Amino acid sequence: MKKRSLGLLLLLSINFSVHAITTTKMKLHDGPNALNITAHGVKGIFFVSTFDNNTSHTSKTLTLFIINKQNRHYIVPVPNNSGFTWYDEVLSAASIKTSGYELHKLGKVLYMITAQKILAGKDNGDMFDQLPVKFVQYKLMENHEDPGVPNFYWDYVKSYKTSDKYLNIDEAFEQLNLKAEK
Repeated sequence: MKKRSLGLLLLLSINFSVHAITTTKMKLHDGPNALNITAHGVKGIFFVSTFDNNTSHTSKTLTLFIINKQNRHYIVPVPNNSGFTWYDEVLSAASIKTSGYELHKLGKVLYMITAQKILAGKDNGDMFDQLPVKFVQYKLMENHEDPGVPNFYWDYVKSYKTSDKYLNIDEAFEQLNLKAEK
């Protein structure tokens, strides 16, 4: 846990220019996970589940519902109008994860860090190859003033592309964290 916290702190402070003292990866289990989202009484329920389409690969999914102090319930959309559920991607008939996400808390602020293998070059490469990874940081925001903007949403903060190449997204998260300790 300490290694992951130090690594993400480095990622947030250096690559994303977010200055903070501590960071914690939120460990979520399958099913509902109740968490305090903000210091002023907003609670969230993170639903973690498995999407299984009867093939050799499944995806871990995460959907966030927020309950405010007035006991109103909200679903939080994923950025870029791509639905309401975060999910990872694993190559068919393989254990190679090509995209994923981690939820982190930095002080009293929630961040979603996503990772995606990047195809590059003339022939675009192959997802079975070791490839660079793009990390994107989103911050959970609250809005009650702007029409057309959800009451709660993930706001883009910054992105970072690795120079190293990885076979699996989980390795990229781990290696990034190990580099921070050197």
